Amino acid sequence: MSTLNRLISLLPMVGLGLGRGGCRTQITSQTPAGKEIAALQLDEAFPYTHLWLSRLSAGKYRPLGQDAHGTFYEGPSRCYSQRILKPGPFAPDSSRNFVIVADCAVYLPKDAAMPGKVLVVTGSERIIQLDNPDASEV
Repeated sequence: MSTLNRLISLLPMVGLGLGRGGCRTQITSQTPAGKEIAALQLDEAFPYTHLWLSRLSAGKYRPLGQDAHGTFYEGPSRCYSQRILKPGPFAPDSSRNFVIVADCAVYLPKDAAMPGKVLVVTGSERIIQLDNPDASEV
């Protein structure tokens, strides 16, 4: 399964408490990524939808560390964005006027049959107001 196909399965977004200084105790068995692990390069933005429109920005995702089951890749600054597309009971119509951006990482399991995960760096989130939500993309 190609890396792009694995990224398509990134629907679950998990905030694991990755701090700016590195991983906290939630990821205890991580070791530094070896030099044999190549960086992950996204040549264009990668959008995907769930209950909202999320996107990983284009850029170099460098290997950050690995555990027994896969590898963590650190993305470029503000590599994750999220925007509500349709208002609902917990998202009023005015929520379409904003986009949330954050630093992120991607976790790709060694088992190609398993989906990858997007990890949001806690504390890096920023809310940006959109001038025209109907014309703006994430």
